[in-house]
Amino acid sequence: MGSLKSRIKTRIPALRWRDEQLAKHARRIKELREKNSALRATNRALRAQLEAAKGSAAPGTGGASPTAGGGLVSWRVTLSGSAVQGVGFRQWITKRAVDENVDGWVRNRSDGKVEALLYGHTSDVARLYALLHQGPRSADVERVSSRGVDTRAQPGFRIRDDRVV
Repeated sequence: MGSLKSRIKTRIPALRWRDEQLAKHARRIKELREKNSALRATNRALRAQLEAAKGSAAPGTGGASPTAGGGLVSWRVTLSGSAVQGVGFRQWITKRAVDENVDGWVRNRSDGKVEALLYGHTSDVARLYALLHQGPRSADVERVSSRGVDTRAQPGFRIRDDRVV
């Protein structure tokens, strides 16, 4: 039986190999989680488009779309999760809304959620709604709830500074 020092020296390569394997598996798990998240977002987008094609306003609104005429809809959306404030979510939504030609506003709420009013053509609002499930890179969106409302938004999309519960 060798000395303690020699036994430790023989174990070090095995421990390094094990640590490398654990790190490799951790990276793979992270990649798979990101891929799963992207697939879920795609699935939500497709479901939202299907709902829009069927003529309903949003998932969970039960059918009739609240329209302001001409295929326009207005949705009140609430986003919650462990990281939806302080991660640039409002700026991210604003950029996506402008890209999708959706009017409305977004604001932080005092209860830690983000709230938005989305107004525009059904297909445009549905595309933006589908993107909200993923959010910016640093966000962690756990739930997106929506309901149809009979409110028209002012032209353009803006960030509101008022906080409401």
